[in-house]
Amino acid sequence: MTGLVLAALFVVTQTTSPIPAKTLDSPAATGQTVAKYPKKDKPPSTPTPTSVGPSAADQQRVGSPTQSEDAQRGMRIRELPRVSITKDWSDWGIWAFNGLLVLVGAFQLLVLWRQAKIMKVQAEIMAEHAAHLKGLVTAAENNAKAASDAAEAASKNADFSKLNAEATGQNAIAARDNAIAARDNAQILLNSERAWILIDTGDIPDNFEPNQYSLEVLDVRPIVRNTGRTPGWITRGSIRYYTVPDGSQLPAEPDYRGGMADVNVNIILAPNGFIQSMYVPIPFSVFVAVRQGNPKLYVYGFVDYTDFANRQRQSRFCFIYDVPKGLYPQARGFHMAVEVPIAYTQCT
Repeated sequence: MTGLVLAALFVVTQTTSPIPAKTLDSPAATGQTVAKYPKKDKPPSTPTPTSVGPSAADQQRVGSPTQSEDAQRGMRIRELPRVSITKDWSDWGIWAFNGLLVLVGAFQLLVLWRQAKIMKVQAEIMAEHAAHLKGLVTAAENNAKAASDAAEAASKNADFSKLNAEATGQNAIAARDNAIAARDNAQILLNSERAWILIDTGDIPDNFEPNQYSLEVLDVRPIVRNTGRTPGWITRGSIRYYTVPDGSQLPAEPDYRGGMADVNVNIILAPNGFIQSMYVPIPFSVFVAVRQGNPKLYVYGFVDYTDFANRQRQSRFCFIYDVPKGLYPQARGFHMAVEVPIAYTQCT
Protein backbone atom coordinates (compact mmCIF):
# COMPACT_ATOMS: atom_id res chain seq x y z
CA MET A 1 0.00 0.00 0.00
CA THR A 2 2.90 2.38 0.77
CA GLY A 3 4.43 1.67 -2.62
CA LEU A 4 1.11 2.55 -4.31
CA VAL A 5 0.97 5.96 -2.57
CA LEU A 6 4.59 6.77 -3.48
CA ALA A 7 3.92 5.84 -7.11
CA ALA A 8 0.87 8.17 -7.24
CA LEU A 9 2.84 11.07 -5.76
CA PHE A 10 5.65 10.50 -8.23
CA VAL A 11 3.17 10.60 -11.14
CA VAL A 12 1.68 13.89 -9.92
CA THR A 13 5.05 15.56 -9.61
CA GLN A 14 5.99 14.44 -13.11
CA THR A 15 2.87 15.79 -14.85
CA THR A 16 3.82 19.51 -14.39
CA SER A 17 6.13 20.31 -17.26
CA PRO A 18 8.14 23.53 -17.65
CA ILE A 19 6.95 26.07 -20.19
CA PRO A 20 9.69 27.17 -22.53
CA ALA A 21 10.02 30.94 -22.48
CA LYS A 22 9.59 32.00 -26.10
CA THR A 23 8.42 35.61 -26.05
CA LEU A 24 7.85 37.26 -29.35
CA ASP A 25 7.67 41.00 -29.51
CA SER A 26 8.70 41.30 -25.86
CA PRO A 27 8.94 44.81 -24.47
CA ALA A 28 12.32 44.07 -23.08
CA ALA A 29 13.43 43.02 -26.56
CA THR A 30 11.79 45.80 -28.47
CA GLY A 31 11.91 48.42 -25.82
CA GLN A 32 8.21 49.23 -26.50
CA THR A 33 5.28 49.56 -24.07
CA VAL A 34 2.57 46.93 -24.52
CA ALA A 35 -0.97 48.14 -24.07
CA LYS A 36 -3.81 46.09 -22.62
CA TYR A 37 -7.11 45.34 -24.24
CA PRO A 38 -9.77 46.61 -21.92
CA LYS A 39 -12.39 44.43 -23.52
CA LYS A 40 -12.25 41.41 -25.72
CA ASP A 41 -14.58 42.74 -28.33
CA LYS A 42 -12.45 45.81 -28.94
CA PRO A 43 -9.53 45.53 -31.32
CA PRO A 44 -6.26 46.48 -29.89
CA SER A 45 -5.24 49.99 -30.51
CA THR A 46 -2.05 50.74 -32.24
CA PRO A 47 0.49 51.56 -29.65
CA THR A 48 2.16 54.86 -29.83
CA PRO A 49 5.82 54.43 -30.17
CA THR A 50 7.43 55.78 -27.14
CA SER A 51 11.02 56.10 -26.57
CA VAL A 52 12.01 54.26 -23.52
CA GLY A 53 15.67 54.79 -23.86
CA PRO A 54 17.49 57.45 -21.95
CA SER A 55 17.77 60.90 -23.43
CA ALA A 56 20.92 62.90 -23.75
CA ALA A 57 20.05 64.90 -20.68
CA ASP A 58 19.47 61.70 -18.81
CA GLN A 59 22.76 60.30 -19.93
CA GLN A 60 24.34 63.35 -18.51
CA ARG A 61 22.66 62.70 -15.22
CA VAL A 62 23.54 59.12 -14.94
CA GLY A 63 25.21 59.47 -11.65
CA SER A 64 22.12 61.05 -10.04
CA PRO A 65 19.84 58.62 -8.11
CA THR A 66 16.77 60.78 -8.60
CA GLN A 67 17.10 60.69 -12.33
CA SER A 68 17.48 56.87 -12.32
CA GLU A 69 14.30 56.39 -10.29
CA ASP A 70 12.38 58.63 -12.63
CA ALA A 71 13.61 56.68 -15.58
CA GLN A 72 12.40 53.41 -13.98
CA ARG A 73 8.98 54.83 -13.21
CA GLY A 74 8.48 55.66 -16.81
CA MET A 75 8.58 51.97 -17.91
CA ARG A 76 5.05 50.51 -17.58
CA ILE A 77 3.56 47.34 -19.05
CA ARG A 78 -0.07 47.65 -19.86
CA GLU A 79 -0.73 44.10 -21.28
CA LEU A 80 0.90 40.66 -21.04
CA PRO A 81 2.58 39.47 -24.14
CA ARG A 82 1.22 36.67 -26.20
CA VAL A 83 2.93 33.33 -25.66
CA SER A 84 2.81 30.41 -28.05
CA ILE A 85 3.63 26.89 -26.77
CA THR A 86 4.65 24.02 -29.00
CA LYS A 87 5.17 20.39 -27.86
CA ASP A 88 8.23 18.52 -28.95
CA TRP A 89 9.47 14.93 -28.44
CA SER A 90 10.58 15.58 -24.84
CA ASP A 91 7.02 16.43 -23.81
CA TRP A 92 5.66 13.26 -25.35
CA GLY A 93 8.45 11.27 -23.72
CA ILE A 94 7.46 12.66 -20.32
CA TRP A 95 3.83 11.71 -20.93
CA ALA A 96 4.86 8.20 -22.00
CA PHE A 97 7.09 7.86 -18.96
CA ASN A 98 4.27 8.99 -16.69
CA GLY A 99 1.90 6.51 -18.32
CA LEU A 100 4.46 3.78 -17.90
CA LEU A 101 4.75 4.72 -14.22
CA VAL A 102 0.97 4.45 -13.90
CA LEU A 103 1.03 1.01 -15.50
CA VAL A 104 3.89 -0.07 -13.24
CA GLY A 105 1.99 1.23 -10.20
CA ALA A 106 -1.15 -0.60 -11.32
CA PHE A 107 0.84 -3.78 -11.91
CA GLN A 108 2.52 -3.35 -8.53
CA LEU A 109 -0.90 -2.86 -6.98
CA LEU A 110 -2.11 -6.06 -8.67
CA VAL A 111 0.98 -7.92 -7.45
CA LEU A 112 0.54 -6.60 -3.94
CA TRP A 113 -3.15 -7.57 -4.02
CA ARG A 114 -2.30 -11.06 -5.24
CA GLN A 115 0.46 -11.35 -2.63
CA ALA A 116 -1.93 -10.19 0.08
CA LYS A 117 -4.46 -12.77 -1.07
CA ILE A 118 -1.80 -15.51 -1.09
CA MET A 119 -0.60 -14.44 2.34
CA LYS A 120 -4.18 -14.54 3.57
CA VAL A 121 -4.61 -18.08 2.22
CA GLN A 122 -1.28 -19.08 3.75
CA ALA A 123 -2.33 -17.52 7.04
CA GLU A 124 -5.58 -19.54 6.91
CA ILE A 125 -3.59 -22.71 6.09
CA MET A 126 -1.17 -21.99 8.93
CA ALA A 127 -4.12 -21.41 11.25
CA GLU A 128 -5.59 -24.76 10.14
CA HIS A 129 -2.19 -26.41 10.66
CA ALA A 130 -1.90 -24.80 14.08
CA ALA A 131 -5.38 -26.03 14.98
CA HIS A 132 -4.50 -29.48 13.61
CA LEU A 133 -1.24 -29.52 15.58
CA LYS A 134 -3.12 -28.40 18.65
CA GLY A 135 -5.55 -31.24 18.10
CA LEU A 136 -2.63 -33.65 17.67
CA VAL A 137 -1.03 -32.38 20.87
CA THR A 138 -4.34 -32.76 22.68
CA ALA A 139 -4.78 -36.25 21.24
CA ALA A 140 -1.21 -37.13 22.21
CA GLU A 141 -1.84 -35.87 25.74
CA ASN A 142 -5.06 -37.86 25.87
CA ASN A 143 -3.27 -40.93 24.51
CA ALA A 144 -0.48 -40.50 27.05
CA LYS A 145 -3.03 -40.16 29.80
CA ALA A 146 -4.92 -43.18 28.51
CA ALA A 147 -1.66 -45.14 28.27
CA SER A 148 -0.78 -44.09 31.81
CA ASP A 149 -4.23 -45.13 33.01
CA ALA A 150 -3.91 -48.39 31.08
CA ALA A 151 -0.46 -49.02 32.57
CA GLU A 152 -1.81 -48.29 36.03
CA ALA A 153 -4.77 -50.55 35.39
CA ALA A 154 -2.44 -53.23 34.02
CA SER A 155 -0.27 -52.88 37.10
CA LYS A 156 -3.32 -53.23 39.31
CA ASN A 157 -4.49 -56.18 37.22
CA ALA A 158 -1.02 -57.71 37.49
CA ASP A 159 -1.10 -57.28 41.25
CA PHE A 160 -4.60 -58.70 41.33
CA SER A 161 -3.54 -61.54 39.05
CA LYS A 162 -0.53 -62.14 41.27
CA LEU A 163 -2.79 -62.28 44.29
CA ASN A 164 -5.16 -64.58 42.40
CA ALA A 165 -2.22 -66.72 41.31
CA GLU A 166 -0.99 -66.90 44.88
CA ALA A 167 -4.49 -67.70 46.09
CA THR A 168 -4.88 -70.22 43.28
CA GLY A 169 -1.51 -71.74 44.16
CA GLN A 170 -2.50 -71.94 47.80
CA ASN A 171 -5.84 -73.43 46.79
CA ALA A 172 -4.05 -75.88 44.52
CA ILE A 173 -1.71 -76.83 47.34
CA ALA A 174 -4.66 -77.18 49.68
CA ALA A 175 -6.54 -79.21 47.06
CA ARG A 176 -3.48 -81.38 46.52
CA ASP A 177 -3.10 -81.87 50.24
CA ASN A 178 -6.80 -82.68 50.50
CA ALA A 179 -6.50 -85.10 47.60
CA ILE A 180 -3.50 -86.73 49.20
CA ALA A 181 -5.30 -86.90 52.51
CA ALA A 182 -8.41 -88.31 50.82
CA ARG A 183 -6.27 -90.83 48.95
CA ASP A 184 -4.49 -91.77 52.12
CA ASN A 185 -7.79 -92.15 53.93
CA ALA A 186 -9.11 -94.25 51.10
CA GLN A 187 -5.93 -96.26 51.09
CA ILE A 188 -6.16 -96.71 54.82
CA LEU A 189 -9.73 -97.83 54.50
CA LEU A 190 -8.84 -100.09 51.60
CA ASN A 191 -5.87 -101.52 53.42
CA SER A 192 -7.98 -102.16 56.48
CA GLU A 193 -10.53 -104.05 54.44
CA ARG A 194 -8.41 -105.71 51.75
CA ALA A 195 -6.96 -109.20 51.75
CA TRP A 196 -3.43 -109.53 53.10
CA ILE A 197 -1.87 -112.83 52.01
CA LEU A 198 1.45 -113.37 53.75
CA ILE A 199 3.87 -116.32 53.86
CA ASP A 200 5.66 -117.61 56.96
CA THR A 201 7.82 -120.65 57.69
CA GLY A 202 5.34 -122.57 59.79
CA ASP A 203 6.68 -125.67 61.54
CA ILE A 204 9.42 -127.03 59.27
CA PRO A 205 10.97 -130.15 60.88
CA ASP A 206 14.69 -130.21 61.59
CA ASN A 207 14.98 -133.56 63.42
CA PHE A 208 16.94 -135.36 60.72
CA GLU A 209 20.55 -136.24 60.26
CA PRO A 210 22.05 -135.25 56.93
CA ASN A 211 24.05 -137.81 55.01
CA GLN A 212 26.41 -137.15 52.14
CA TYR A 213 25.20 -140.19 50.33
CA SER A 214 21.55 -140.09 51.32
CA LEU A 215 18.87 -139.69 48.67
CA GLU A 216 16.29 -138.40 51.09
CA VAL A 217 14.87 -134.90 50.76
CA LEU A 218 13.25 -132.32 53.04
CA ASP A 219 10.04 -130.77 51.70
CA VAL A 220 9.90 -127.16 52.80
CA ARG A 221 6.23 -126.14 52.80
CA PRO A 222 5.66 -122.54 53.90
CA ILE A 223 2.23 -121.47 55.19
CA VAL A 224 0.26 -119.08 52.97
CA ARG A 225 -2.14 -117.19 55.23
CA ASN A 226 -4.81 -114.45 54.60
CA THR A 227 -4.59 -112.01 57.49
CA GLY A 228 -6.96 -109.43 55.93
CA ARG A 229 -10.73 -108.87 56.26
CA THR A 230 -11.77 -109.88 52.73
CA PRO A 231 -10.99 -112.90 50.55
CA GLY A 232 -8.05 -113.06 48.19
CA TRP A 233 -7.70 -114.92 44.90
CA ILE A 234 -4.29 -116.59 44.54
CA THR A 235 -3.30 -116.78 40.87
CA ARG A 236 0.40 -117.67 40.87
CA GLY A 237 3.18 -118.86 43.16
CA SER A 238 6.91 -119.58 43.13
CA ILE A 239 9.44 -121.08 45.59
CA ARG A 240 13.07 -122.22 45.33
CA TYR A 241 16.19 -122.73 47.46
CA TYR A 242 19.52 -121.01 46.89
CA THR A 243 22.94 -121.40 48.54
CA VAL A 244 25.41 -118.55 49.05
CA PRO A 245 29.03 -118.93 50.19
CA ASP A 246 29.72 -117.71 53.70
CA GLY A 247 30.65 -114.00 53.65
CA SER A 248 28.62 -113.31 50.50
CA GLN A 249 25.12 -111.85 50.00
CA LEU A 250 22.15 -112.63 47.82
CA PRO A 251 21.89 -110.78 44.48
CA ALA A 252 20.04 -107.47 44.58
CA GLU A 253 17.19 -108.87 42.48
CA PRO A 254 15.84 -112.36 43.12
CA ASP A 255 15.99 -115.02 40.43
CA TYR A 256 12.81 -117.09 40.40
CA ARG A 257 13.85 -119.49 37.66
CA GLY A 258 13.79 -123.19 38.61
CA GLY A 259 11.91 -124.79 41.42
CA MET A 260 8.19 -124.11 41.27
CA ALA A 261 8.51 -120.77 39.45
CA ASP A 262 5.69 -119.63 37.21
CA VAL A 263 3.08 -122.05 38.63
CA ASN A 264 -0.40 -120.68 37.83
CA VAL A 265 -3.19 -121.51 40.25
CA ASN A 266 -6.66 -120.24 41.14
CA ILE A 267 -7.23 -120.52 44.85
CA ILE A 268 -9.64 -118.42 46.93
CA LEU A 269 -8.31 -117.83 50.40
CA ALA A 270 -10.80 -116.60 52.97
CA PRO A 271 -9.89 -114.24 55.82
CA ASN A 272 -7.75 -115.97 58.47
CA GLY A 273 -7.49 -118.99 56.17
CA PHE A 274 -4.18 -120.64 55.21
CA ILE A 275 -2.86 -123.26 52.83
CA GLN A 276 0.45 -125.06 52.23
CA SER A 277 0.17 -125.61 48.51
CA MET A 278 3.77 -124.66 47.68
CA TYR A 279 6.84 -126.63 48.58
CA VAL A 280 10.42 -127.14 47.50
CA PRO A 281 12.36 -130.44 48.09
CA ILE A 282 15.92 -130.02 49.46
CA PRO A 283 18.26 -133.09 49.47
CA PHE A 284 19.72 -134.13 52.85
CA SER A 285 23.19 -134.01 51.28
CA VAL A 286 22.87 -130.17 51.03
CA PHE A 287 22.48 -129.83 54.79
CA VAL A 288 25.83 -131.56 55.48
CA ALA A 289 27.84 -128.48 54.47
CA VAL A 290 25.11 -126.00 55.57
CA ARG A 291 25.14 -127.26 59.16
CA GLN A 292 28.90 -126.72 59.19
CA GLY A 293 28.27 -122.98 58.43
CA ASN A 294 29.34 -122.83 54.81
CA PRO A 295 27.44 -122.18 52.56
CA LYS A 296 24.29 -120.37 53.73
CA LEU A 297 20.93 -121.79 52.65
CA TYR A 298 18.01 -119.54 51.58
CA VAL A 299 14.45 -120.38 50.51
CA TYR A 300 12.57 -117.54 48.78
CA GLY A 301 9.60 -117.02 46.47
CA PHE A 302 6.38 -115.02 45.91
CA VAL A 303 2.58 -115.31 45.75
CA ASP A 304 0.43 -113.27 43.31
CA TYR A 305 -3.23 -112.62 44.22
CA THR A 306 -6.17 -110.29 43.64
CA ASP A 307 -8.09 -108.44 46.36
CA PHE A 308 -11.81 -107.51 46.52
CA ALA A 309 -11.13 -104.27 44.57
CA ASN A 310 -9.70 -106.37 41.73
CA ARG A 311 -6.22 -105.01 42.28
CA GLN A 312 -3.22 -107.18 41.55
CA ARG A 313 -1.12 -107.83 44.64
CA GLN A 314 2.14 -109.66 45.31
CA SER A 315 3.75 -110.90 48.52
CA ARG A 316 7.41 -111.99 48.51
CA PHE A 317 9.15 -114.03 51.19
CA CYS A 318 12.65 -115.18 52.09
CA PHE A 319 13.78 -117.75 54.71
CA ILE A 320 17.28 -118.55 55.94
CA TYR A 321 18.50 -121.76 57.57
CA ASP A 322 20.17 -120.67 60.78
CA VAL A 323 22.99 -122.68 62.35
CA PRO A 324 23.99 -121.74 65.93
CA LYS A 325 27.66 -120.93 66.28
CA GLY A 326 29.68 -119.06 68.84
CA LEU A 327 27.53 -116.48 70.63
CA TYR A 328 24.78 -116.67 67.98
CA PRO A 329 21.69 -117.60 70.01
CA GLN A 330 19.26 -118.39 67.15
CA ALA A 331 18.00 -122.01 67.17
CA ARG A 332 18.81 -124.19 64.23
CA GLY A 333 16.23 -124.27 61.47
CA PHE A 334 14.40 -122.00 58.98
CA HIS A 335 13.54 -118.45 60.05
CA MET A 336 12.44 -115.25 58.31
CA ALA A 337 15.49 -113.64 56.67
CA VAL A 338 16.10 -110.06 57.76
CA GLU A 339 19.48 -109.03 56.40
CA VAL A 340 18.59 -109.46 52.72
CA PRO A 341 17.84 -107.01 49.91
CA ILE A 342 14.35 -105.51 50.13
CA ALA A 343 13.38 -106.97 46.77
CA TYR A 344 13.13 -110.40 48.45
CA THR A 345 10.55 -109.43 51.10
CA GLN A 346 8.46 -106.57 49.65
CA CYS A 347 4.65 -106.79 49.50
CA THR A 348 2.14 -104.80 47.48
